[in-house]
Amino acid sequence: MDMSVWSAGVLALAVSVSAFAQPETKPVPSEFLRGNTLVVSDANFSVAAPSDDWHWEMLSGLPDEKSTSFVCIQNGSDARIVVVATHVAIQEINERFMRGFIKGVEKHVPDAAATMEYSKSETPRPGSMRYHYRTAAQYRYGYLVPTGRIVNIMGASATAEEPPALAAVANSLAIIDEAKAKPAEDSAPMVFFIEYGFCFIIGWLIGWVINYFAHRRIVNAAAIGCACMIPLFAFQIALLLRSDRLADASPEKQGELIGYLLGPALFAFFFTGAAAILEARRAAAVPVTRIR
Repeated sequence: MDMSVWSAGVLALAVSVSAFAQPETKPVPSEFLRGNTLVVSDANFSVAAPSDDWHWEMLSGLPDEKSTSFVCIQNGSDARIVVVATHVAIQEINERFMRGFIKGVEKHVPDAAATMEYSKSETPRPGSMRYHYRTAAQYRYGYLVPTGRIVNIMGASATAEEPPALAAVANSLAIIDEAKAKPAEDSAPMVFFIEYGFCFIIGWLIGWVINYFAHRRIVNAAAIGCACMIPLFAFQIALLLRSDRLADASPEKQGELIGYLLGPALFAFFFTGAAAILEARRAAAVPVTRIR
């Protein structure tokens, strides 16, 4: 994960806070509505209003163009549920994202930062995060939902109880395309495995050329191939140590990640090391005086 994940966390909070602070709204374009259901195709989700006496409006005047914000308002009341769809493509809400989210609280609602609490939630869907914090005037509750983007569904209450309307909107969330919401398969191990093979072949060719022009076997070509893999292995270790996935994981998960990411490297070294040993034994058993 790069800096955009942290920034997305800040954005998800900042826009939601602005939504409560800025009441300006405008009609929702028809492309976003299916009856009383809000459909945001770009963010891969839809949510329904709590009941027929609620309606959707679009927030206007918000400073950031990296999100689209809506508010569901109860007729004849100040009750509102804010729905913010960020435009940052993220399939997973991790600790790095939440650090950015908390940073947004500290920046935009500094008096509430100490009261922020969050936990993983299966509602509205697996991988979501439920949070709440308290300002001087109200309690705020919300759900961060990974849909292929990050959706923040937020409500406020004068009491320390989550607004029923918030739960209703959150529970109504539906994903438009599940394939877009799933975390991408990690291809890094296979890519590194291919690169190890490439490094080995380059080293082996170097050894073969040396032996060829020397007209005898003076180096172990397979061993040189193994040696050429070492810088790539060191680079992979450096990437792993700097990985947010490793830093954010539990000790058990850290071990799993290390095995998953370094497994192909150990596999490659095992086979290329075996090749180097076999070449050394063959050279000792059948001395070669000239290579054609």
